[in-house]
Amino acid sequence: MTDHGVAHLRGKTDAERAEALMALADPAFRAQLGEQAQEMHLL
Repeated sequence: MTDHGVAHLRGKTDAERAEALMALADPAFRAQLGEQAQEMHLL
């Protein structure tokens, strides 16, 4: 849970989890998190 919402992660794939967590991140960090997820082959 963050100031931007709640992520329900149980039963999701790693890619789905990464996307859900990025959606909750502060907008200033979302692009960077997306780049890092791609580098880690999560997306």
